[in-house]
Amino acid sequence: MAGGSYDDYGPAYRHGADAYTRYPDRSYDDVEAELGRGWDSARGASSLEWERAKHASRDAWHRLERAMPGDADGDGR
Repeated sequence: MAGGSYDDYGPAYRHGADAYTRYPDRSYDDVEAELGRGWDSARGASSLEWERAKHASRDAWHRLERAMPGDADGDGR
């Protein structure tokens, strides 16, 4: 991602991946607000505010979702 380093985006990707495993029967849209509230404790050294970090978290969530068989959350992805 332009304008950021792994130190910035890595925690955001991890936050999304961890959330996917915690909420396997829910969609990202259903948990996004909750993830945003938890970002300050999950961000580590990341300089990203949630408005930028949420895109990486969503990407990680959907990458895992596509890698898993079936459509557990029923969103068609």
